[in-house]
Amino acid sequence: MWCPEGYYSWLQVFSELSDASEQILSLVCLGGEPKTLVNGEPKLVHSAEYYLVKAGFAKSDSEARLITGITSTFLMSKFCADFQPVVASVSGNRITPDWPMFSHIDQLEVCNYVWPLKSDTQFQSLFTFHDENGFDTRALLDRFAFVDPDTGQIKPKNSSKAHLENGLGFESVTARRFEELANNLRDFVVCWPGFPDDEEYRSFLGYIEIDEIFSKALDFEFGSITDLKPQAKKRAVGRPSKRDDAARVYFSHFPDGHAAGGKSWKEALAVVNRGLKVPISEYTLKRAVNDVGQK
Repeated sequence: MWCPEGYYSWLQVFSELSDASEQILSLVCLGGEPKTLVNGEPKLVHSAEYYLVKAGFAKSDSEARLITGITSTFLMSKFCADFQPVVASVSGNRITPDWPMFSHIDQLEVCNYVWPLKSDTQFQSLFTFHDENGFDTRALLDRFAFVDPDTGQIKPKNSSKAHLENGLGFESVTARRFEELANNLRDFVVCWPGFPDDEEYRSFLGYIEIDEIFSKALDFEFGSITDLKPQAKKRAVGRPSKRDDAARVYFSHFPDGHAAGGKSWKEALAVVNRGLKVPISEYTLKRAVNDVGQK
């Protein structure tokens, strides 16, 4: 798959997150550390599927692959939200669309990671789809609203507009604008101008650090966050500032919160979007407001 020189492609990032997911889940099944020594060093010697089935977290290799797929797609959703991608064409164009272009239909970016995955209602439907229809990681990746799972290219889908309206709370006219933008960017590739350094990456993986065993597994594989030092050269990717802008506009209109004025989140979103250069989703607004302690 084509990608601009010096950039990280959609598939490169997902492959990195998939590898991390498989390693961490394997270690979790073993209590946080490998039990086998190879040349005197503790090593993983089997696949994640083997460890997940043996530990009783999956009933088959196929279900184990779904568990690692959900974990890696969950992290991909978080990665897209935290480290803003660009889209690029072979002619040299570089564009930075707003976040909903990279959102997931199941809204994994707002889910909380739990363990075991199958025990939580957030993910139970995915296991049902798997049992009934052979639902797998590829199908889960295809539920990114505007991204082709095989090529990382922008690809409008039949479900995209409904997701923007019903899932993210956009007005119909705004959803249509995103559809038009996606059509105009069709075949542009999603990529990143940099990848998090060791400290940032370890911190990012904290999304799945839900208990002591996960912490132990992450520390074994990537080092303790307290032991890592930032690299001298920082990457060019960072958290987008649109939440800061959204919070600024929100509190200029609702200093005591929108509920105090009898407004709903949807009504508050309409007010905020009129004050922003680029419209945001209700989800982004809630994150922006909650980040500064306003519920």
